[in-house]
Amino acid sequence: MVDDFGFEAVQHAEELGILLLDGSGSMGADEAPQVTKAEAVRRAIAGTPEQEYSDGLIAEIKRGQRANDVFFTILVFDTGVEPRLEEVRATEIDAAAVYGNLDLLKGRGQRTNLVKALEAAGGIAREFILGRGIQGENELTTELPRLATILLMSDGQHNDPDTNTEPVINAAKEIHSQAMSTRGGRQSVVIACAPYGPDADTTTLKAIATGSDFYRQCSTAQEVRAFFVASLNAAMDRMDGVE
Repeated sequence: MVDDFGFEAVQHAEELGILLLDGSGSMGADEAPQVTKAEAVRRAIAGTPEQEYSDGLIAEIKRGQRANDVFFTILVFDTGVEPRLEEVRATEIDAAAVYGNLDLLKGRGQRTNLVKALEAAGGIAREFILGRGIQGENELTTELPRLATILLMSDGQHNDPDTNTEPVINAAKEIHSQAMSTRGGRQSVVIACAPYGPDADTTTLKAIATGSDFYRQCSTAQEVRAFFVASLNAAMDRMDGVE
């Protein structure tokens, strides 16, 4: 593969970032005056129309050296899980289209079921690692390893069908148990958790994260965005053996 400057580009692995975003009713509360948490997250991920979507997570990843190796999918959850972006290579994402489809509360806004969210994300992660699920790329075309990083943001408590968090812990354990150790000690599937705001269940999210490097309590959507970018980079750095 040759980059825009004519130099041979080095690929380390292909990675799927699974954005798992809370669309429960509590996301309708304000982060700032006249800006709900749902809208703040939308802008942090897709960028803002005023900046031609150049200020979001997607644009930052697309500007990075590994943009051609990273894929994304976006899932929004409350009592159920809804895909808002099918798996696609980062370089091919239309951030404006993502913004238009990322009103987290549209069609959602109910209670919070972290079990369903994790089960959906875990299934997508497994399909990707096996070389399935990407539009137009249904079979592995290279010998590069495939990795998945689940980027989970939640601002509240698991409360559907009840507040028992044991099924949440078990769903995460199932994902971790199926992950394989790869080069540099990196697991093939990583769960990065960002409790968002003062009412988030920090205890549960910390328990299901893949270690302290993949857990950060966030007060703003911009902090969530920064943590997600750092998590993607940290996961790949572990693959490359970078300390």
